[in-house]
Amino acid sequence: MPDVEEVVAPVATPSHSNKSGHDDRGGKKYAHGATG
Repeated sequence: MPDVEEVVAPVATPSHSNKSGHDDRGGKKYAHGATG
Protein backbone atom coordinates (compact mmCIF):
# COMPACT_ATOMS: atom_id res chain seq x y z
CA MET A 1 0.00 0.00 0.00
CA PRO A 2 2.75 2.51 0.94
CA ASP A 3 4.45 1.78 -2.38
CA VAL A 4 1.41 3.06 -4.25
CA GLU A 5 1.42 6.28 -2.24
CA GLU A 6 5.08 6.80 -3.06
CA VAL A 7 4.28 6.39 -6.75
CA VAL A 8 1.49 8.97 -6.49
CA ALA A 9 3.81 11.50 -4.85
CA PRO A 10 6.25 11.64 -7.82
CA VAL A 11 3.31 11.81 -10.22
CA ALA A 12 2.09 14.95 -8.45
CA THR A 13 5.45 16.62 -9.09
CA PRO A 14 5.16 16.41 -12.92
CA SER A 15 1.56 17.61 -12.63
CA HIS A 16 2.80 20.85 -11.08
CA SER A 17 5.42 21.14 -13.81
CA ASN A 18 2.65 20.87 -16.42
CA LYS A 19 0.81 23.74 -14.73
CA SER A 20 3.98 25.83 -14.86
CA GLY A 21 4.32 25.00 -18.56
CA HIS A 22 0.85 26.36 -19.25
CA ASP A 23 1.80 29.59 -17.46
CA ASP A 24 5.58 29.80 -17.76
CA ARG A 25 5.50 33.44 -16.63
CA GLY A 26 3.28 32.66 -13.65
CA GLY A 27 5.27 29.54 -12.76
CA LYS A 28 8.56 31.41 -13.06
CA LYS A 29 7.23 34.22 -10.85
CA TYR A 30 6.24 31.63 -8.25
CA ALA A 31 9.67 29.98 -8.48
CA HIS A 32 11.41 33.33 -8.05
CA GLY A 33 9.26 34.14 -5.03
CA ALA A 34 10.08 30.78 -3.46
CA THR A 35 13.77 31.33 -4.18
CA GLY A 36 13.63 34.68 -2.41
